Amino acid sequence: TAAKFIIIISAISALLSTMTSEVVSIIFMVAAVFEICDYFEVEPVPYVIISVLATNIGSAATVLGNPIGILIASKAGLTFEDFIVKAFPLSMICLAVTIAIAIFWYKKSIIKMNENIKKLGANEILIRLISVPPGKELKISLIIFGITLVFISLHHRLEILWNLEPNTILLTMPLISSGCVMIWKWQRAREYIEKDVEWWTLLFFMFLFAQAGTLKYTGATDVLAKKNSQYCRQ
Repeated sequence: TAAKFIIIISAISALLSTMTSEVVSIIFMVAAVFEICDYFEVEPVPYVIISVLATNIGSAATVLGNPIGILIASKAGLTFEDFIVKAFPLSMICLAVTIAIAIFWYKKSIIKMNENIKKLGANEILIRLISVPPGKELKISLIIFGITLVFISLHHRLEILWNLEPNTILLTMPLISSGCVMIWKWQRAREYIEKDVEWWTLLFFMFLFAQAGTLKYTGATDVLAKKNSQYCRQ
């Protein structure tokens, strides 16, 4: 049913954003939503909005969700486990509330999609759209991705074990994994860097962090904080 579809895309969007960042999750999920909605001949906008909301909620659940999480972790001395214990449960509660509101808000879209699901059903075309053949390259990619996640999730314990600075593994493991991929796919390494990296997104966050650092260095944030605290006391 359409309600199950909303729950599934919301859960996948949130979980993907916790592991791969919100940008990757949105790109992947929006493409999937467009394909499925096109097959069932329904308006994709409600489901895209739901997917984006779920992605943003999920991105706050772990340190990997967005660059802001990494900045907070590095400045506040928080670990991946701290996010799992404190942020993850709250994000899941927010996700459940969002799904409930979305199902109520988009009743008309759900009714129409249910009608089209009964009429069209599932066939080989839909199966091809939602299935990915388990090839050798996919398996290797998943292994690299899995190893990266294991090291990041256990980074605090490994840093203590190996006597490293806090968050060293958290910040360097993605670079190590990227290097392994470049070595594995060395024939296309230049193409990956020139065409497949979201440089505009990276530059946006670089300048965003630079702007935040500038405001802190000049004392502007301290002035704003004092003004806000004085205003709240009144």
